[in-house]
Amino acid sequence: MNFLLEVDSKEIELAIKDKLMVWYEALLDSQYQSMIKALLILLLCLMSVPLIEYFIYKKWVEPKFIKKSL
Repeated sequence: MNFLLEVDSKEIELAIKDKLMVWYEALLDSQYQSMIKALLILLLCLMSVPLIEYFIYKKWVEPKFIKKSL
C-alpha cells in the first residue's frame, strides 16, 4: 500500500495505458493476420478457376470439336 501511495497517479495511469495498448495492438494484429490469410486463400481459389477451365477444355471439349470437323 505504501508503494501505491508513493507512486504518482499519472505514472499508474501511463502504465495501465501502455499495457492496454500492447494488448489492443496484439488483438488487432491477430485479427489482421486472420483476414489476410483468408483473403489470400480466396484469391488463390478464384485465380485457379480459369486455369482449371483451360485444362477441362483441352482434355474434353477440344477433342470433340476436332472429331466433328474431320
